[in-house]
Amino acid sequence: MDTPDLVPLLLAAIAFVGSHIGVSSTPLRPLLIARLGRGVYLGLYSLVSILCLIWLVAAFAATPFLPLWPETHWARWIAVALMPLALILVAGGLSPANPTLLIHRAGGPTPRGVFAITRHPMMWGIALTAILHLLASGDAASLILCGAMAVLALVGAAFQDRRKRTEDPAGWRVLAAETSFWPFQALAAGRTRLAPRALVLPVVAGLAAYLVMAAVHQNLFGGSPFH
Repeated sequence: MDTPDLVPLLLAAIAFVGSHIGVSSTPLRPLLIARLGRGVYLGLYSLVSILCLIWLVAAFAATPFLPLWPETHWARWIAVALMPLALILVAGGLSPANPTLLIHRAGGPTPRGVFAITRHPMMWGIALTAILHLLASGDAASLILCGAMAVLALVGAAFQDRRKRTEDPAGWRVLAAETSFWPFQALAAGRTRLAPRALVLPVVAGLAAYLVMAAVHQNLFGGSPFH
């Protein structure tokens, strides 16, 4: 059997990750904002990101299946069991109360709910989704696609922290004292508390998204997660 050509997918993955990390997380970002203006920069950045994502998805769809390890029932059921958590984290990260999207000052509201788990719930939710799908799929194309998504999410989150530490040292110290990059680290250290009531909306939204995705998974992606 001929080995499928993975180069187009690799190039798309490099462009997708590079267009995010190579621009938004480097000194190039303030230079472009100063030259173009924030509005134009954000518009162009969004356009390039969307085009790179379309390229990545199209390249993935065009890449033949090349198994790297055999599919196993346990890997699929681990994905089924943990995907609700991933979607709850993503749903919670969409909250306007996201402390990483605001200038966090002393005396402001303490991060609660999913932000007590990690200050980057959306990024960790995306990374967990990618890792679970890679584990369940076990093929070369999924390794490249899911690897790119996981790397972008976690490296991007780390670069977000670095930028905030540089741009707003006082706000960063407060945020870092009450939250953690790694899930559950701040909770385990007693630096924050979960506040279950703040979890209600993310849990409901995440579980609803899980049920919808489970219902349409077969039609959209050609396979059911349950068998």
